[in-house]
Amino acid sequence: MGNWIQFLIGALVGGVLNWVANGCEFSWRGLGYFGAGAAIGAGTVALGGWVAGATQCAGVITGAAVGAGVGAATGAVSSVVLNGLNNVIGGQNFWNNWQGSLISGASSGAIGGVIGGGIKGYHLAKDGGRNMWWGGKIKPGRTQWSFFNSEKPQIFKSPVHNNYGTQNGECALRCLEKISESYGLTQNDYEYWYSQNGSKLGVDPLEFENMVNSSGVLSAKSISGINSISEAFSNDQRVVMGLSYNGEGHAVMVNKVKMWSDGTYRIFFKETSPSWIVPRSTNNVFNIKGFRFWSVYK
Repeated sequence: MGNWIQFLIGALVGGVLNWVANGCEFSWRGLGYFGAGAAIGAGTVALGGWVAGATQCAGVITGAAVGAGVGAATGAVSSVVLNGLNNVIGGQNFWNNWQGSLISGASSGAIGGVIGGGIKGYHLAKDGGRNMWWGGKIKPGRTQWSFFNSEKPQIFKSPVHNNYGTQNGECALRCLEKISESYGLTQNDYEYWYSQNGSKLGVDPLEFENMVNSSGVLSAKSISGINSISEAFSNDQRVVMGLSYNGEGHAVMVNKVKMWSDGTYRIFFKETSPSWIVPRSTNNVFNIKGFRFWSVYK
């Protein structure tokens, strides 16, 4: 946008605001108010843009905020001075109606500063390859025009969405039932895995892997680390977590992982007991006692 258009917008906005604030008169005096506001508006457009550029406030909103503050302050001062000079010329006291001038000048100045600062911030962001709104570095998963510029994490999901059990002790068997179902192996239901476990509910975490691998239906292997879980999901595998709970073993399904570029993560679980034992999610799995992960696949 050319500078003359910026100044024109600032002048029109400033002029109209000052004219309205001083009675909306269709007279020479009203025209004077319009002219005074227009001068302030155009001036603050230039000043707001200059300050935004000098401080390198890239981004439309950031530049506009800086321009608004500078414009309001300078507009208020300029308007009071201009009003005072007009008073003196007219034979009145310099400070007559200074409050009204302060308010109208600050309003028109702020809007002019928003225009100038916002446009300058836009150009700085565009030329610098930064976020168009806030001027910051474009975060992973976002674009230059993303209004929300917080990093968008990578998300890895399991196709298993629900595996709630009805009684304590059946946790690992319910996980395997839903894993089988997710692979289309509906015949390998809860009763199948119950029989594979010797017709008993509890599955020792150390025996989980052996039981699955000896079934001839699914395979399992122990994995460690968040990257291993995301890799398992990327390879169409399912992930089960075993843990110690009140001196006993427990198993839950891992159904989602969020990962950020700085190494932070959040793991989401699907509980298998009638009541929740593990947290619904965690960003520090090491807070969970005796945890182990297995990838289970066809």
